[in-house]
Amino acid sequence: MRQAQDLPGHFFSDRMMEKARHTMAEWLIPFLMIGVLSTWTYQRNSIWNNELELWKDCAKKSPQKERIFSHLGFFYYEQDRLEEAEK
Repeated sequence: MRQAQDLPGHFFSDRMMEKARHTMAEWLIPFLMIGVLSTWTYQRNSIWNNELELWKDCAKKSPQKERIFSHLGFFYYEQDRLEEAEK
């Protein structure tokens, strides 16, 4: 008696299932990447609402760059916060 896996139809269903799994992975990975990158973008955009927070965040992430501290100091100067601008 023939087993189910010996029948020709079984071969095609295995191939279709393998292709379906492969196709699902091809769709799932880009959607996960889009989701993660969208979340990071949304979080980063909240910093851009406030100029002071933007420059403080930049200074924290790139403490070796002089231009950032120049902009941060100028922001404090415009706000008449001269002691903080001198730092």
